[in-house]
Amino acid sequence: MYTTPAVLPYGFHVSMIINFCLNTAWLFLFDRELLLPALIISALMTFTDYMVLFFSCHGLKVYGAWLNKYHTIDLWLIRILVQNGMAVYATWGTITTLLNLTIYLQYQTTTPRCDCATLSLLLLLMELLAWFLLENFYLDEHVRYIVTIYPVVILWLTGTLTNSASPASHMYIFAAFILGVACIMFVIRITLVIWRHRKRPLYSDSGLWSDTMAGSRMPLRSVESSNHVAIHGVSIALAVIAQVCSEIFRYLATDPNVPNVLSFCMLYMSYCNLNKHRSWLLINNPSETWWIRYLTQNGLALFAWWALLEAVVCFGIVLKYKAGLQDPAVSTAVLTVIFFFMLTW
Repeated sequence: MYTTPAVLPYGFHVSMIINFCLNTAWLFLFDRELLLPALIISALMTFTDYMVLFFSCHGLKVYGAWLNKYHTIDLWLIRILVQNGMAVYATWGTITTLLNLTIYLQYQTTTPRCDCATLSLLLLLMELLAWFLLENFYLDEHVRYIVTIYPVVILWLTGTLTNSASPASHMYIFAAFILGVACIMFVIRITLVIWRHRKRPLYSDSGLWSDTMAGSRMPLRSVESSNHVAIHGVSIALAVIAQVCSEIFRYLATDPNVPNVLSFCMLYMSYCNLNKHRSWLLINNPSETWWIRYLTQNGLALFAWWALLEAVVCFGIVLKYKAGLQDPAVSTAVLTVIFFFMLTW
């Protein structure tokens, strides 16, 4: 759209060209029923979708303030058409990759059909949760106006449930649960975008350094504030999700020994208290700060993660002995959950 400045950089166009080439290759591979190569190409194609979305967000990060001042219409066109359009394409590519994974496991391995579908749905749920945390608490200034991911998931799950021949099966219930989660996330996302657009605009004249540096730097105070908000938000979300999962698995397993993971809340409170009174402690009792960091916070972190790992193991037990799933689907699900929490942390 622009030669100077390069709002959509070279990486955007190169990634699109690579994506189209991979898409063509996938059509031939899938037509010849080469399922494993088709799965690999589909995964690479999804990765290039993410790269295209990344470069579009990077371009607005650098030149968004300049566009907001001189070309507001073009700024909103890039947000609505380019970023949200690529978000639709990337989401559909992600779902296509999961479908390719299901087809490969079903026809090229001995994994039961229901286990293949359950694994793909579980991966979809993990990706939704991870993206929800990232876009709302860590990448807000980059992806604030991208909202079309959840409608794509809702549309796909609605079509899947509508065409299902067994509405009473575990798969149907699990897919309906993910559909409900996606709808709730979509409503929360729209609410947050509207509120932040009115209360916390991305660009303001007082926060810019200069016309040439607009979008490339932010005032130090804003960066520190956004970092603290991100840390607090992710900590709260992680504590709530872990607690809800723990209570659900406690009920399903009917085992009172399922660990309670409220220790994440205690860890969060210790972080908040230390951050609030750090200046006073450094002046009046500096040694106390290090005792809190090394003993209290690290001790709570050890306890919290041990409890979380036990809860995830219990989750695997529930899948295997209550839902009837078998390995490697159970092991993959457990490792995926652990990886998701590690990535979020």
